[in-house]
Amino acid sequence: MPGRSLILTIFLLMSVAGWSQVKVKDSQFQHGVYAEYSYISNDAGFTGLKVGAVNSGKAGVEFNAYKWLAASAEVAIGKGQVTNASSTTYTVLLGPRIFFALPLFPGIRPFAEAMGGGTVVNIPKSVDALKSSTSGTVSFGGGADVRLVQHIWWRGQIGYLYNGDITHINAEVQNVPNPPAWHLQMSTGPLLRF
Repeated sequence: MPGRSLILTIFLLMSVAGWSQVKVKDSQFQHGVYAEYSYISNDAGFTGLKVGAVNSGKAGVEFNAYKWLAASAEVAIGKGQVTNASSTTYTVLLGPRIFFALPLFPGIRPFAEAMGGGTVVNIPKSVDALKSSTSGTVSFGGGADVRLVQHIWWRGQIGYLYNGDITHINAEVQNVPNPPAWHLQMSTGPLLRF
């Protein structure tokens, strides 16, 4: 019966819409788990050099010490293409994430972050001598979490990743003089707060 299905669908949509409008106290959500798609440009300076890019998936956790400060840890695995070979990148980052309150918009939580860790890049089919490199990595950026329903949020962020040794491997493999060391990173994905 199409009438019953239509009524049930409208009822469910109204219930979800009403649930997402419920004011939630910040103290209810102390921790989060997230998964994101990330795009990392190897030409953060927009120099026009064709130095490739990395598409990656990353997952992380955050533990809120206060409602405005969280300790975060994330792991990313990426696949990229350089001039003459494909690459696999593994990154681990740890650091603080600072949230800013928007009293007029309680369902939006902007943040800034500074994280540090390490990166390993492998280019197994490279014709050059340097097939892999490990390096310290620093990330600076920010973004916002937008509440969809009570425990489910959507995160979008943009920032820069600095990695000197990965830049060196790009120079070796791609024969690019002085490749950029800062890499533009854009990420988006769901966040579960509990």
